[in-house]
Amino acid sequence: MINDISAGELDSKMFETIIELNVPYIMMHMKGNPFDMQKNPQYLNIIKEIIIFFEKKISVLNAKGFNKIIVDPGIGFGKTLQNNYQILNNIETI
Repeated sequence: MINDISAGELDSKMFETIIELNVPYIMMHMKGNPFDMQKNPQYLNIIKEIIIFFEKKISVLNAKGFNKIIVDPGIGFGKTLQNNYQILNNIETI
């Protein structure tokens, strides 16, 4: 199993690697990078943005025949406390 905090954003070969290894893949949503993600993260609609982010990533992997995907909305990763509550209150939607 691979747990990727950037959903392939920090490693251009991540998707290639998980497809080759054919192991379950946890992709997480993170706004920014580990160095700046907590510096004033802002969203117009956090739930919609997370869903669109995952739809795009999952589409790329599905097009390559890969579907062993677990999504992690990234509580605490580029989110405010209020954002985290919004995510928890909408976890079934995500």
